[in-house]
Amino acid sequence: MKTKFAFITAMIILASAILSACQVQPAAAGAAPIQAQVTQALPAVEPTAAQLPLPTQEPTAAQTPTQDPAQAQVEQAEQAARAYFAAVSEGNTEDAADLLSSFSLMVFQMTRGDAASALQAQKIEGARWSDLDVQETLPFDAQTMLVRVRYSETIKGPAATVTAPTPTSPDAQKGTAEIKEALWPMRLENGAWLYNWDNLIDFRTLDARAQTMNGITIMPVQMNRYSDRIQLSMLVQNRTNETVVFGQANETLGTFHFGEKTVVAEKTQWILNPLRSVPAATLEVKGLYANYPDTIEIRKWNNYNVQPWYVFHLQ
Repeated sequence: MKTKFAFITAMIILASAILSACQVQPAAAGAAPIQAQVTQALPAVEPTAAQLPLPTQEPTAAQTPTQDPAQAQVEQAEQAARAYFAAVSEGNTEDAADLLSSFSLMVFQMTRGDAASALQAQKIEGARWSDLDVQETLPFDAQTMLVRVRYSETIKGPAATVTAPTPTSPDAQKGTAEIKEALWPMRLENGAWLYNWDNLIDFRTLDARAQTMNGITIMPVQMNRYSDRIQLSMLVQNRTNETVVFGQANETLGTFHFGEKTVVAEKTQWILNPLRSVPAATLEVKGLYANYPDTIEIRKWNNYNVQPWYVFHLQ
């Protein structure tokens, strides 16, 4: 009996052991089997040859030389001078008037129409320009360039030289060519270079008190500086009952003082009628000047050691 019970107990234990070995641990809820987890974590990848990027050289922009701004302004001023000359020489007076500075027209109280009419009048009288040669350009100030030009000018009729043909000769009727040299003031206005009418550079309004000597009153009004001269404009009044002549042979009518430099004015003569005014009597000195005169003397007798009639200090 005991032997049979021991045999049954051993069989039960053996069956329990076999059953435990055959059981599989259940997976956690929602978790994939271990085999599936490994497969998802390491997907199969086909081997490919690695393509390394080849070194490339970036294209560089071409280095262009930069132009000197000052030289660019010089070239633009010269181009403007050529354009003005071309318009005048071809008879395009309205185009030429459009190439004039508003500044110079204002100084001379002119319109562009007035300038075009003046150029047309020269053309009708037979003036012709040709053979322009721009020789050099000189900066004068921040707004002004002086363009040195050389050209041929032909004027019908006798030339003003001793060797000019007579008015009745064929050459006189055809016209006489003369080589001209000048400094043309080109002014910068609104970014464009334009020619200053009559070679004007600038002007200065004067604040000088009138002076009276022997019944003649003089008051300086304005000085205009050109590329070849300085001109002084004055109001002159003869308060006497007699005609008075200024600029006689034995007097120096005008002397301009530029610091220590003294320049005698060009010879001229004023005929002052009794009880009359001359609103724009002028004196001028030739040449190009960097500065305006500081003192001007008017009417000094040459044969006597006396003071000038008028001395105006303008600085």
